[in-house]
Amino acid sequence: MKIFFTRRFSREINGIDMSSHLMKKVLHERCGLPSGAEVEKSVHGKPYVDSSYSIYFSITDTENMWLCSTADFEHGTDAEYYSRSVSNCTMLAKRFLTESERRAVISYGIDDNERSGQFIYLWTRKEAYLKYIGQGLAGLSSAPPVLIPPKGTDLKTFVFEGLFVSVCAPEGRLPADIDFICLDRTDRSAKSERDIR
Repeated sequence: MKIFFTRRFSREINGIDMSSHLMKKVLHERCGLPSGAEVEKSVHGKPYVDSSYSIYFSITDTENMWLCSTADFEHGTDAEYYSRSVSNCTMLAKRFLTESERRAVISYGIDDNERSGQFIYLWTRKEAYLKYIGQGLAGLSSAPPVLIPPKGTDLKTFVFEGLFVSVCAPEGRLPADIDFICLDRTDRSAKSERDIR
C-alpha cells in the first residue's frame, strides 16, 4: 500500500477540479492504469475503476493536504490535522458517534479544546471505515464503533505530518507500515511518524 500526497492542494485551479486531476495522475502515472480506463462513481460517490485492473484507491483532503491511497485490495482512507480545534466536538460526538466513542471523547479532557484530538482520531477512523464499505457519510448513523476494528476489518491510524491518517481494509491486508510518497517536486517520499493503532 502506498499513499501519495501533496502539501500544496487547492480544490480548483483555473476551473480544473484538482482532486480529480491529481487522482488521474496518480492512477495513470504511478499505478499503471491504462489511459482509456474510466474512473466511475458508486451510488454514494466513491470513485473506483473496474476491478479487473486490481487498482483500488481512496482519496481524502484536509486544508492544504491531499492524499490518495492505493493498493491491490479494497480500502478506505481519511485524514485530518490532529491539532485542529473542534469547538463543538462534544456535541458532534453525541450526534455522530456511538456511546462507547462518546465516552472516549468526553473522558479525554475537561473541555472541547482538549477533546478535539480524540474526536478527530475517532472521526478519521469512522470515515475510513465508511469509505471502505462504500457508504461514505451516508452510513454514519449505522456505523459500528471504531475504537477497535469492526469485525472482518483492519483499521490503523498513522501520525503523518501533523495528521491522523486512518486506513481501513479487509482483515489481514493492511501492512505494518505504509509508504507515503510526495507528489511535490521538492520532496519525493516520507514515512509515517508512527502507527498508533
